[in-house]
Amino acid sequence: MQAQINQFGNTLQDLIALALGERSYTRAQLTRKLGVSRPVLSRALDPMIHDGFVLSEVSAREGGAGRPVQYLSLVDGAAYIVGLSIGRNEAAGVLINRAGQQLFSTSFEYLAYRGWEKPLQKLLSLLMRGIAENSIDTKKIAGTGVALPMSAFRDSDAAKAAAMVREEWSGGCVYDNIVAMAALAHLHSPAGSLAASPQMYVRLSGGVGSCFMWSSPVENIPQVVAGEFGHVSIPGIAQKCHCGNIGCLELAASYAALCNGAEVESLADFRQKLDSGDPQTADVLNRGAAALGFACAQVAMAAHPSHIYLGGEVVAELPQIVSLTQAQMRRHFSPAIQWEVPISSIPMDGAACAWGAVCAVKTSVAALQIKNESIATVMRL
Repeated sequence: MQAQINQFGNTLQDLIALALGERSYTRAQLTRKLGVSRPVLSRALDPMIHDGFVLSEVSAREGGAGRPVQYLSLVDGAAYIVGLSIGRNEAAGVLINRAGQQLFSTSFEYLAYRGWEKPLQKLLSLLMRGIAENSIDTKKIAGTGVALPMSAFRDSDAAKAAAMVREEWSGGCVYDNIVAMAALAHLHSPAGSLAASPQMYVRLSGGVGSCFMWSSPVENIPQVVAGEFGHVSIPGIAQKCHCGNIGCLELAASYAALCNGAEVESLADFRQKLDSGDPQTADVLNRGAAALGFACAQVAMAAHPSHIYLGGEVVAELPQIVSLTQAQMRRHFSPAIQWEVPISSIPMDGAACAWGAVCAVKTSVAALQIKNESIATVMRL
């Protein structure tokens, strides 16, 4: 029997770790709980013992009669995967053990984004401090997921980020756009689901990012692609964007655009002015939702996503932008279109993106475990 994987990436080793995260088991008890044979269990379990994720202790049977019993338990303080998220306003990191339990997390905010290198260095320093203070073992980390605020990575960026991570701990690195990582976090949540038709994710933060996620037609695994949604041109916006284009969506719907338009320092201040009935602030929000609704309508008519999810700091502080965007999107649909594309909100803050980075590594490691198990099965045949 091969280790099995579902859409959330659970292999037999994952199931063993989840069981041992609850309590100690003997090998016989684990075979019954997981419904596998003793040899199959051993092939998955023995590497976990060797790598230091599972502790094996031998105790005498009750009454002293018979052979001693081997009890297995999870090593709680051994880090397995690290997730890192660098956004335009916030950085976050999380370490989990083999059962997916959080060992340590940290985050911090900044007003000005001038590249990902300095925030990543500070985040790594904070994590190393937390690792030392909590006596976390990092010798067997399987991998690190890194979420960065860009749709495509140059080889030099990937190599530099990997080198910075490897200065602190070993293991491979998985990289992706920060919105793609948020989408993976949603997929792995209880509310997540994978569909053959694309689902669109939009993150309203220091910039405006997006991605599409859908199911592979051959295997039930997520396919994710990110684009430059924040730089779609919106009619009626005459400003020049930092990208060199005129009228980009980011100039109306990003954190900075909303705050600048309302002449405030933060979204909390924006929220306060909005609640007080300030007409200028309400107009800024409506114009941002109108621009976002227009852009979503163009995408919806071209790709027909089954769902659009909005998240990020703007949505967390101003949740009414979701319903405003839904109404504005419908205005721009062709009259012949009878179908609806629902828009709803999900968490896409730094913590959610860091957990998405964990999920990206977990999926990659699970796929490798299945490949190795398949090779071992062929060799035994």
